[in-house]
Amino acid sequence: MMGSRFLLLTALVSALLAQDYRAKVQGLVTDPSQASIVGAKVTLKNANTGVESTRDTDQGGRYIFDYVAPGTYAVTVDMTGFNKFTQDNITVLTRGDVTINAVLQLGGVQQTVTVAEQAVSLEFNTTSMAQTVTGAMLK
Repeated sequence: MMGSRFLLLTALVSALLAQDYRAKVQGLVTDPSQASIVGAKVTLKNANTGVESTRDTDQGGRYIFDYVAPGTYAVTVDMTGFNKFTQDNITVLTRGDVTINAVLQLGGVQQTVTVAEQAVSLEFNTTSMAQTVTGAMLK
């Protein structure tokens, strides 16, 4: 009887120690009309260590970072045609589950025009009219 209690206690302690302390950070990226944005680049940066991890949003606009160590983080979302989204001071606790949803606002389009041709050299043609006046013309 004592042996079975010891085995049960050992099994419970092992199960508790086997639990992972790490957390996850997840979310949904949408535009102002709540449509999902596919392929947005999501960066999770640890504010204390500076370590970054990047994911792309899936077909539903979702992202997930598994096995995140407890700490303070920032989430940044980038997508062409939209303004960058950043949220700082995100506290991730042991075995926590943090959801950060991002709504990206339409961004201005920047356009650069580069002229690589040389200036055209203009040459004006001049005409001159010359006539010799003879004595017969003067009479």
